[in-house]
Amino acid sequence: RERLDIQKEDTVIGCVSRMKEQPQLIEALQYLDASVKVIFAGIEEGSLDKHIDQYGIKNSIIYAGTLSKNDTLHLYKLLDVNVLPSTMDGFGLVLVEAMALGVPVVATNFGGIKSVVTDGVDGLLFDNNDAKGLANQIKKALYNQPIREKLIQNGKSTALEKFSIEKTVENHETFFQSLLKD
Repeated sequence: RERLDIQKEDTVIGCVSRMKEQPQLIEALQYLDASVKVIFAGIEEGSLDKHIDQYGIKNSIIYAGTLSKNDTLHLYKLLDVNVLPSTMDGFGLVLVEAMALGVPVVATNFGGIKSVVTDGVDGLLFDNNDAKGLANQIKKALYNQPIREKLIQNGKSTALEKFSIEKTVENHETFFQSLLKD
């Protein structure tokens, strides 16, 4: 908290990802309260400054840069919502990590992300290039307490049950057994 100047009472959105579709999150900030802080982990300082200027964003933007796995896990605990605006992810491990740690997730309704997040159950999805839709999903995850609690509970269950090492091994075994039968 101290290193990133995050106070306990701050509302914090995070995006843990190398450079993908983060400009969508910057654009969505124009529909959110300016007091919400945003942490970008995985991209370099200043990477989004032209977009911040373009939309006149007043929110505090924190570039955390590239973090170790351990630092990333600690970062999740600072977040009220983790956002993954991406059309490049075949899976979305950062979503599973956040859900396992009790952080609600909002992600693009695209590709492999849909195999991780069930919209309205364990996370919220938005359509690519829909900044208002993204902002609305973030607001739900932040401020709608029944939805927030549901996402946290179901997100933990999804991460720890559906994506556990044991379940992954079991799914691979089933898949390879099915190939042997053919």
